[in-house]
Amino acid sequence: MDNLTHTLIGITVAHSLPKKLRTREIYWASVIANNLPDSDVIQNFFPGTTPLDYLVHHRGYTHNFFLTFGLAYAGAALTSFIAKPKGERKVTRELYLFTLLGCFMHIGADFMNSYGVHPFSPLFNQWLYGDSVFIIEPWIWMILLPMAIAMAHSKSAKIFWSVLLAVGWGIIGFVDYVTLPIKIGVTLAGAFSFWFHHKKKTANLAAVSLLTVITAFFTFSHIAKNEIRTTSHAPFNDIEATPSPGNPFCWGSWSEKSEGEDHVMRLALVTPFPNIVGADQCGAWRTVYPRSGNPHLIDRPDEKNPSVLWRYESRVSKQDYDDLYEHSCQFQRLMSFVRFPYVTHIGKNWAAGDLRYDMRDRGNFTHMEITDESSQVANCEAHNAPWASPFRR
Repeated sequence: MDNLTHTLIGITVAHSLPKKLRTREIYWASVIANNLPDSDVIQNFFPGTTPLDYLVHHRGYTHNFFLTFGLAYAGAALTSFIAKPKGERKVTRELYLFTLLGCFMHIGADFMNSYGVHPFSPLFNQWLYGDSVFIIEPWIWMILLPMAIAMAHSKSAKIFWSVLLAVGWGIIGFVDYVTLPIKIGVTLAGAFSFWFHHKKKTANLAAVSLLTVITAFFTFSHIAKNEIRTTSHAPFNDIEATPSPGNPFCWGSWSEKSEGEDHVMRLALVTPFPNIVGADQCGAWRTVYPRSGNPHLIDRPDEKNPSVLWRYESRVSKQDYDDLYEHSCQFQRLMSFVRFPYVTHIGKNWAAGDLRYDMRDRGNFTHMEITDESSQVANCEAHNAPWASPFRR
């Protein structure tokens, strides 16, 4: 999730606690801890760090349940320094536990989208994906930001959150990915959220609304994936689902299976309730155009399930994939993250990346040129991340 959402979740928790626990230090502990695992961004400033290093290790060690116990203590110490007066700065058990809770909640929030986490490494090194909530979710912003304004104690805090609300509404209002009905809906929800929280001075509605939004998207994600499982191309090795921002009726889904000599990835538009919204009406996902992997346009409904509209197909030769994996440490490291790979020729070299992030008019942060490192492959394991590749060969 984006860091504004992490922060708002922390604020919601802090304001929803019993009155005796709504202290300044618990508030800051919740806010800081809900962002603390993203401190791994500091690795970008280490000398010699490459984009591949960050890609492989982001959401890594600081997003690990076991290492979080130590990270939470550092967060509690920082909170004590910020929120407590000089002479009273110490890490209490209560402060530590709420910081630890915030770190766990951050990992849980990151689990909700299709980027994934692996919080149980080294005991369990598989990636875990919620595949349910878009990384920036309009309903969460527009429900929780008005709550933050109404519950703020200082004028400067109210101004700060009001500015963020205006910016957030501007982003939602002007991007094409959010449809007009959703824009109207989240605006009305935001207005009601502000009125209710300003009047009642409790964050209970925000907490209930947040859980309701998350539950709805998880439920609809399960339905969307089941629609893919009943298509003419089933069965699949893996199915991913990502909703349109704010719209649980429209999903984009990558699926992968083995066909003959190829690994085949297909992008589909899925609607859990075709009688309400047809797959061909999911405008946000119709604008997605994979640029790499030699995509083949399909653009037709599935033969067995009209809830699914197949958009693109990308194939990777098993021989090309295996040869590249055996001759390139760089590719092996990349595959510890990539879930739906593409592999293409660029002159005499190769390029590879993850189709989940390959969209028209946007750079793909996973796209990399791959070098042949045949002489070094014996030492690949020494530099690889411990988590297993999400792509099953």
